[in-house]
Amino acid sequence: MSARPVEGSGSINPVEFLASLEALEADALASGYLTPSDLENNLRLRFPGEEYDLEFKVQINRARSAYAASHPLPAGAECRICRQNEGSPGRENLRVFAFLLSPSREFFFQWTPFPLFPQHGVVIQTQHSPMRMDRQTLEDGAAFQELAPAYSWFSNSDLPETGASILEHLHYQVGRNTMLPVMRAKSRKSLTLRRVEVQWLEYPLAAIRLLANTPADLLNAAEQLISAWKEQAPGTHSLNLCWRWNESGQSELTLLFRSRAHLTPEPLRRYKTEGIGVIEAGGEIILPVPTGPEALEIQNEIVHQGRSLCLGILRGIDPWKAQGSEQFASLTGRL
Repeated sequence: MSARPVEGSGSINPVEFLASLEALEADALASGYLTPSDLENNLRLRFPGEEYDLEFKVQINRARSAYAASHPLPAGAECRICRQNEGSPGRENLRVFAFLLSPSREFFFQWTPFPLFPQHGVVIQTQHSPMRMDRQTLEDGAAFQELAPAYSWFSNSDLPETGASILEHLHYQVGRNTMLPVMRAKSRKSLTLRRVEVQWLEYPLAAIRLLANTPADLLNAAEQLISAWKEQAPGTHSLNLCWRWNESGQSELTLLFRSRAHLTPEPLRRYKTEGIGVIEAGGEIILPVPTGPEALEIQNEIVHQGRSLCLGILRGIDPWKAQGSEQFASLTGRL
């Protein structure tokens, strides 16, 4: 499938874009690429985090655990999300549609084969090039927010061990009306600079929320915060991002601060050995189906100790620790 750009603008019309998503979803359901059980069979748990007045989430994603990512790459593909994977052996029912996110940036959209939430898709740059966390990342996010205002947009990082999944190929996750726990977090401290409200959030992982009238209004402030954080420890510091239009009609961008020096605590790797991505950093911990002789014991621990698991992971990867006030002041001092 391909989406027709708006004449003269070089970008797709939002109405056409949403219609393309609906058509692609209908095709995926008809072909069996997506099934209702992909979501219904997942074990979903919710836990109140009293000190943050938030509900944290844990999900054992059975569809993800069952997904076979070991199919050989087709000719021309450099990774498992390259465009050449469409319709290839083992991915016969995978369909995508191509579009211009901006006049010069070619992307395509596909539904993920192991959805974490309803209408969970991936926006992938057509050119195979690495993940980024810079001005270009922000411009992509701003363009997507204008293109698909009903969707939340999520970006992983550009460094391993800081929420990067397929590090070698630029892509973003999106979900219709998706709300992660961090997106409901209360403000601990706030200030307003150049029409942008900047909030340090009450959350177990270092997080700053930016609020403005349009996505474009946030670009300079977000770029400064990203640059300031990465410059503290080049090659070690990066971020995860969550962007949406909120209920007040504001553009809302959440920055989650990550560091390769702060990983999942060793005792909690009993439940998850993979890194922690943007969805999990945002408060919904995705776990594999427990296997082996301790599988039932591990699942019972997840069910009964899920709140401690969520908070333990988020606090373990928090790079600010007890220096939150100093970091917030230092980073916002660049604005």
